[in-house]
Amino acid sequence: MCKKKKIVWISIWENFIKASFIFAEKTRPGVLGLSFNEEIKSTFSSTKPTGKLIPLMVDIKDEESFEGFKTLLNYKKNLR
Repeated sequence: MCKKKKIVWISIWENFIKASFIFAEKTRPGVLGLSFNEEIKSTFSSTKPTGKLIPLMVDIKDEESFEGFKTLLNYKKNLR
């Protein structure tokens, strides 16, 4: 959390950490413009909204996926 704003939900598994973000439809273009794993972007771009929200899940397994996680975390934290 950042103040009263929920940023990410995290669960710890045996070989990785799963981070779950929720974005609004209006923030989808901003997320797709970020620099992180193209496979995750592709999945996110085709994910249908649940109501007005779109889930994005990231498995953090290595340095590269952790960098992508940090990019998403900073983007979400700076949304208004």
